Amino acid sequence: MKIVFHHNAFDHISEGFKRNKKIILIATSASTLTFLIVAGGIFAYEKAYTHRIYPNVYIDGTSVSGLTQTEVNQVLQNRYQEMLDNGLVLKLQGEEKKIDLYASGSTDLVYDLIDLDTDKLADEIFKLGRSGSSAGNLLSSLSMLVIPTKVEPKFTILTSQLENTIRETFADFEEPGEITDFEITLSDSPVVVVKAGKEGTTINTEEAIQILSEDLLDFELSTLSLSMIDTDELITTAEAEGLIAEIEAVLAAAPYTLIHTSESQRDYSWYVTDDDLADWLTPIRNEEGDIILDLQGEAFDTWIEVLTDDVNIAPQDARFAIEGNKVVEFNPSRSGVTFDSETTIAELIELLGTEDVEITITIETVEPAVSTESVNDLGITEILGVGTSDFAGSPYNRIENIKNGASKLDGLLIAPGETKSLIDELKPFTYDNGYLSELVIKGDEIKPEMGGGLCQIGTTTFRAVMNAGLEIVERRNHSLVVSYYNDPSNGNPGTDATIYEPAPDFKFKNDTENYVLLNTWVDTSSMTLYFTFWGTSDGRNAYYTPPQILSWSGYGTTQEVETLDLEPGERRCQSGHPGASTSFNYIVEYADGTEFNKTFTSVYRTLPQICLVGVAELSAETEDAEELTDTKVLEEPVADAEELDVSDVIVE
Repeated sequence: MKIVFHHNAFDHISEGFKRNKKIILIATSASTLTFLIVAGGIFAYEKAYTHRIYPNVYIDGTSVSGLTQTEVNQVLQNRYQEMLDNGLVLKLQGEEKKIDLYASGSTDLVYDLIDLDTDKLADEIFKLGRSGSSAGNLLSSLSMLVIPTKVEPKFTILTSQLENTIRETFADFEEPGEITDFEITLSDSPVVVVKAGKEGTTINTEEAIQILSEDLLDFELSTLSLSMIDTDELITTAEAEGLIAEIEAVLAAAPYTLIHTSESQRDYSWYVTDDDLADWLTPIRNEEGDIILDLQGEAFDTWIEVLTDDVNIAPQDARFAIEGNKVVEFNPSRSGVTFDSETTIAELIELLGTEDVEITITIETVEPAVSTESVNDLGITEILGVGTSDFAGSPYNRIENIKNGASKLDGLLIAPGETKSLIDELKPFTYDNGYLSELVIKGDEIKPEMGGGLCQIGTTTFRAVMNAGLEIVERRNHSLVVSYYNDPSNGNPGTDATIYEPAPDFKFKNDTENYVLLNTWVDTSSMTLYFTFWGTSDGRNAYYTPPQILSWSGYGTTQEVETLDLEPGERRCQSGHPGASTSFNYIVEYADGTEFNKTFTSVYRTLPQICLVGVAELSAETEDAEELTDTKVLEEPVADAEELDVSDVIVE
């Protein structure tokens, strides 16, 4: 069969192909152009927000879109400081009193009753739309264009401290009541008399904390209304009298013996006598509602503390030193033991009334975090980074505290991936642990407080961590600009770190694959503190930029506070502190070419000079002020980060 194409038909088909091709080319070009426009728009959008918060992000209805992480941090700090400055008004049964949210810890271990880690919150806000894969981040960031993101600040309330402040402020309103108890007279035949209890009322601080937690979210505190609640249901006299026969049997079977064998094979024995039990025995209502005997009271608590001190042995981490290019042990590790008082006392109560009781106390073994094994195989051969600070002008007690704190960190070995807390390493902040007291202004008095100078430790550690390129887990600047913590590079504030138990703390992490060793040196000839991290370099290069002053604010007007504790006309003053905002960058350049760059912004509040003035009689204005607020002028230390060193007290 022969197929014949007519010329006109072929031309018609050819023209059709040409027309379709043209349409396809136009459509393809339009699609390409649209894609390029969209891609270009996305590229421009991402570039515009490379270092800025994505659109539609709000904190308490306020937009933070387009701000840098540093700018957001400063906004948060300013709002947080303003809230603290305004204080908190408490209202109870129609009476209002204002408390200061700044409170004092032990000298420079300063805390605020309400805490906000603005640096951490700013970091979380900046990471919105940036925490997943590339494709996921793009989808998330684009969705933020149309869907608002509301961020709530995460405040920490120092509950026990605030509850104590509330109770101290309205101390006259609480009726603690009295528990039903026994009055026991020992003789050949003990006499047991029931002392009737008395119901009481107390401030409902649990409810107050809950209300405050919700009120904090907008950075503006309303008057906090307090309520009273009755104390626990009393045990009746008749119910307590039902235990008298049991008490007589318990006393007759005394003494009860508790024993413990220490690591040195030395036996310890404690005897619970009828005299002890006469003070300790108390009726309580158990969970089932039955009335049973318990051991309670101040004398009992003191006995438990003594027994605990006798038994407890803290675990001791191995400590090391550098000799040549090797790590050598200078303090071996040791397991510790802890007295389990709850289990031991429960066993004792169970056996009360049984003669010839001998109880082996319950203890728990606590292993050290760092052992002495493979000391020379740790590979610690070089310096990773050094941090310094100047404590010239410090009084004797402050210097001793710095030396004591530094000694507790010297030789500290940090395992790969391990996070260290300075509070954990330095506590307890007591005389028995080597710390001395300083003078501080509190209200209208100058009082000694324990542990001044430890923020010198925090600041030096912070700088050493940055120069070593380690991960900073938690850091807070001081509330005040203090000359001890000015940076050695240019004398500006901004690279300090404050600590107070339980918060704020300074924490850092060994994010290398090798052990890191901390060596501390207190040079009292130059009044300089040197902290050195040793380890094995993984090629990272780390440093921080000199802190820059963003703004200064003045000292404010000198405040005078009348006091009856000084002779009339005598004055004792503490220096004023200017407010400031500062900023610096922490940079880590890794061996693989990646870089970590974090901006630290610090806001320091203004503190005027405060002078205590001795008077023979308080003026009416002062008495009225004391009625309004329980904090008067200052309720925190004022040198070293609100601590007042002896050298800072000016007597006129």
